[in-house]
Amino acid sequence: MRIFPRDATDSTSERDGYPANPNHIFLTAGASSGVSLLIQLLIKPVTANNPSPSGVLIPIPQYPLYTATLAQFSGTPLPYYLDESKGWSTSPAEVEAALAEAKRKGVTPKALVVINPGNPTGALLDEKTQEGLVKLCEEHNLVILADEVYQSNLHRPQEAPFTSFKKVVRKMNSPVGLISYHSISKGVTGECGRRGGYFECTNFPEEIIALVYKMVETDGQYRIVPQLTVFHLGLGWNLPTTRWSDWCRRNGPAAKTWFPLLRSLEEGNGRDARSPRLSYANDG
Repeated sequence: MRIFPRDATDSTSERDGYPANPNHIFLTAGASSGVSLLIQLLIKPVTANNPSPSGVLIPIPQYPLYTATLAQFSGTPLPYYLDESKGWSTSPAEVEAALAEAKRKGVTPKALVVINPGNPTGALLDEKTQEGLVKLCEEHNLVILADEVYQSNLHRPQEAPFTSFKKVVRKMNSPVGLISYHSISKGVTGECGRRGGYFECTNFPEEIIALVYKMVETDGQYRIVPQLTVFHLGLGWNLPTTRWSDWCRRNGPAAKTWFPLLRSLEEGNGRDARSPRLSYANDG
């Protein structure tokens, strides 16, 4: 059942100011699962007819998920280095240099990983840098893998706000392929250990979306508890009460069936299980 991706569109649309397609949002058991799935899709096996290995550009320093996943699917990591002297900033020129090195080694770059806000650096990209990276990916036909799981963990959001790559791509009217990741496992409401995340596909043809959908379902990603967790703790809890009420009415019996799980999540995070939001589900 693909109920909750419909509601995830509200959160991303309000954040970016651009509409989201619920059929292009996939809920997974943590953002890492989505990263693994998409890298698997991007890496083309080396064969006699395809002698050039596939590579993915990754920032250094970086969260080790990417090097481990590339090794798992026989992909080649293409490191680009962040500038410590400038607050671990990302330089499009450094990415260009990594692309040139990949070409010299006979590796075909498939995607650019950008971790924003950075892990482990905490660096936050400005829009000018993001625009430069989008143009670079357009030029080299690269997919952007935007790891944005720390977007809610900002020290000074008024002074240094988060801007999603989705917003930048739409603002530039760019055709570049973009995968945006988010997760509720990074301290959004203090729920460390809960596994739930999602990724959104932007500028992908429907035949690719259909393939992603098959891979997600085959991998068993649509577990109901991660979906509920992402919706309720990461998305649904921030919805206005009127919209929560609308959701319960729209989903009718499903809302009532899942109410005990919602109550469990509520109590597990120190919230009042008698909240008006849950009463809508209980009475619906």
